[in-house]
Amino acid sequence: MDVARYLVVNPVGTATWDAGDTAYLRRLVAPGDEVQVVSLPEGPEAVDGEVRWAEAEYGVTRLLEGLRARGLFARGEEDAPAARRGGGVADTTARGAGGAGYDAVLINCFGDPGLFPARELLAVPVLGAGETALALAPLFGEGVAVLAPDEVTAGMLARYARRLGLDRDIAAFFPIGVPVEALESEPELTAARVIGAARRARRRTGCRVVVLGCTGLAPLAARVASVLEEEGLTVLEPLALAFRAAEVLVRLGLCHHRGGMFVACGDGPGAGSSRSSSPRPEWPDVFRSGPGDRTGPEPEPVDVLLLNAVVSPGLLSWVPGYARSAVSPWTRVRVADISDGPPCIETFCQEAWARPGMVRAALQAGPFHVAVVNCFADPAVRALREATGAPVLGPAESSCRLAVILGRRFGVVSTGSNAGGWTEMQVREMGLDARCAGAAGIEVGVLALREDRGATVAAIVQEARRLAERGAEVIVLGCTGMAELAHEVAAQLGMPVLEPLAVALNLADLVARARPWLRR
Repeated sequence: MDVARYLVVNPVGTATWDAGDTAYLRRLVAPGDEVQVVSLPEGPEAVDGEVRWAEAEYGVTRLLEGLRARGLFARGEEDAPAARRGGGVADTTARGAGGAGYDAVLINCFGDPGLFPARELLAVPVLGAGETALALAPLFGEGVAVLAPDEVTAGMLARYARRLGLDRDIAAFFPIGVPVEALESEPELTAARVIGAARRARRRTGCRVVVLGCTGLAPLAARVASVLEEEGLTVLEPLALAFRAAEVLVRLGLCHHRGGMFVACGDGPGAGSSRSSSPRPEWPDVFRSGPGDRTGPEPEPVDVLLLNAVVSPGLLSWVPGYARSAVSPWTRVRVADISDGPPCIETFCQEAWARPGMVRAALQAGPFHVAVVNCFADPAVRALREATGAPVLGPAESSCRLAVILGRRFGVVSTGSNAGGWTEMQVREMGLDARCAGAAGIEVGVLALREDRGATVAAIVQEARRLAERGAEVIVLGCTGMAELAHEVAAQLGMPVLEPLAVALNLADLVARARPWLRR
């Protein structure tokens, strides 16, 4: 079995938290995979203000530049595995393709210092705990509140969310009243402050999801969740969420777009300036301990219900085999059909026809952890959440939310003349319209997608290139019927391409397993 290797960077100049974070991640990493936690040779004691954030960003950039020079990452897109330049379909041959190097990097701080420079330097996925939480938290429920350590960090995080264009789903940023450096000194007091802030957030905003706005709160997450989740709030810890997202990207062979905003950087910080002539410092050998931790427990099975939204046996014959090939070994996908519905969904009338049967089918399907709707229109997602009380994901929202982690703006290529307006309306409802470069439809209907494979791929690529000219750095395929075409499209485009069904199925696994205290 191929090994996936994850590097977690603590953007501080102290190793105080390294051992505790390693122990925390030990419960998350899958058997056979490796994770290593490192801190900066020089950096701030904590990231709790703009000055210290700037110090941390520079330190992270210099650290990754040094590790890259040692050959522990691909040196450019030409060295990256082909699957990482696009695809979006599960391809286990891409895992561990970096040899002894790392397959993904996580910045372990909600402020994500060094995230953007790292994406210029590295041709592997780089995730920030803050960006990932802001992008994916709405998948867990309506209304999200972020709990920051104090007033200063609350203001910083609010500005960061606006900068990312991910602030519309955040009800508020609430300070808990404990400085970052004091979070662990009195854990009982800190936990009580977090619980109190979460309750205030719910009273004032009606939020259903609270995000711990500092990864330094990870040791207290289970204690806090044991109280708040009994009261109906979902608690998210951003390091665990970012780690699960990294697993998804590695599993699907995806990487952020390099070019455009994230210019592929060959020389690191200081290139072209007087700094570039200075000798590089000698980085300590952070790899003396050899391979990372391999003691992760066997994951418990995750039961995903994949709910077909149409009645069309010929159109859906490939779905069961494809779905099971797109997920991890511990994810069990069960496909449920509706007994009454449209042959495809290309109009609002057809979507309305599908919804009642989908709710009935879900209620008759038996227990599951997470459900996924097999249609990019995301029909009946909210009705299914209300009827079943379980998490339900739609391919459109799942893929658009993952897309914002991979590029500055995304574009959607779907089917039919009305696809552009329909998709733009969906994206507006998600609050992601500022990150969308546009949507377009090809003149091939859903039922005809497989009749002339070459012509369909060519039409998708043509529209995708038009969207790229408008600023799209990631392309989302706007129909789950395009699943088997994703690799061909990505190979021609040379940019990240998301196949929404594979993305939704893997984010279903993430939703089920992102809260370590639930042990899945």
